[in-house]
Amino acid sequence: MSSKRARVFQREAVSQILAMPFFLKLSKRFEKFTVSNIVTKTNKSDTKEIYFRLVRPLVTADVGCPHCDFWFHLEYGLEYAARGNTWKCWIPITVEPLKSGLVIYPEAFIDEVAYTFQDKKISCDKHQLSLGESVLVPVQPGDMLLFRDDVIHSGAINKGRFTRSSIEITFIKN
Repeated sequence: MSSKRARVFQREAVSQILAMPFFLKLSKRFEKFTVSNIVTKTNKSDTKEIYFRLVRPLVTADVGCPHCDFWFHLEYGLEYAARGNTWKCWIPITVEPLKSGLVIYPEAFIDEVAYTFQDKKISCDKHQLSLGESVLVPVQPGDMLLFRDDVIHSGAINKGRFTRSSIEITFIKN
């Protein structure tokens, strides 16, 4: 599938999304937060980042390994790279409940989970004991999950019949 850079909404679309009543209400709730700027493996931008993700049925390459978002923040050397400084907003647009979606690792011993960072890519063995059991979050289209940057998660392999789509936004504490 497309690289993250190709999945980021254009500046005009981001402005329109953030002006929607739902996001205005969300921004009031998170008034001490701002939407993160675009940060990719090769690029940092002043443009606010909202991006989409597509996960095709049974295509394992469409999902990444277990990770915490703050691992990326640390490895990229971002100024907000500390646990609890960001929150992820994950919104499934098309999802087949309990067949596709987001996996979390609620029993993970985060300080004991081993990962590597090479060529600006994180690798984490999903079979290591310190992760514990994974849980597929039961979501419906249009639900919204908000979670801190230290929650270990990954996309679930899509066992449904249709491509899953979702939107992701990272909020940074001011």
